[in-house]
Amino acid sequence: MNARSANAAPKCERRESQRKKGILMDKLNARVSVRLASLTALAMAAATAQADLTGDEVTGEIVGGPGAFVVVPPVAIVGAGDEFNVEFVGTPSHAIDIGANSMSVRSIFGSRISTGAGEVLVLSDLDWVGVDGRIIGIENFQTNEEYTINDVTFTDHEVRFNMAPNIWEVDGFVSWDLIVEHDDACPADLDGDGDADADDFFAYLDLFANGDDAADLDDDGDIDADDFFAYLDLFVLGC
Repeated sequence: MNARSANAAPKCERRESQRKKGILMDKLNARVSVRLASLTALAMAAATAQADLTGDEVTGEIVGGPGAFVVVPPVAIVGAGDEFNVEFVGTPSHAIDIGANSMSVRSIFGSRISTGAGEVLVLSDLDWVGVDGRIIGIENFQTNEEYTINDVTFTDHEVRFNMAPNIWEVDGFVSWDLIVEHDDACPADLDGDGDADADDFFAYLDLFANGDDAADLDDDGDIDADDFFAYLDLFVLGC
């Protein structure tokens, strides 16, 4: 082998090595592009997903009093519109609307109606769809009746509204929001709001792009495609 041939061999090897590296990088970039497109679609679809009561099966009843008021139906699925009516001797008197994390009771009797013979409205079996949670407080209490926030009590998965002595006006209402504490066993939930959605996805991308240590999910000391795909897997699992 002459000198020219000897020098050419390493050059060919380097070119071949570069060619293989180029192929690997092209494959990796293609893989990242496909997975990123998939993740972006998932993130956008999840942007409206919340850990809330929508879709939950809730039980409603009146306890106490002489039995003139009853809740119909006894069980309902939380969705759009009113879930329950309270009936007074067979006539609808109040409508109950349960929102994602809120509740309201309003008069629909058509004239003034009196409550307060010991009736307590109980809404129970409250389970959050998306990630488990528990009620820890009541806020944003509003009413045009003679009620206060103290008339609403709660446990982890139940709310009680004391329909204390009161003459409801035709347009009478009471409403409040639930303060809910969600389980934090969701590593994809970076902003701590109880779900894995677009905000979490883009938060991780920021960490990844900035080389933040928090983006090193496999703890190998660098931030690379393995970390990105590790977060993708967490994100797809959701909360």
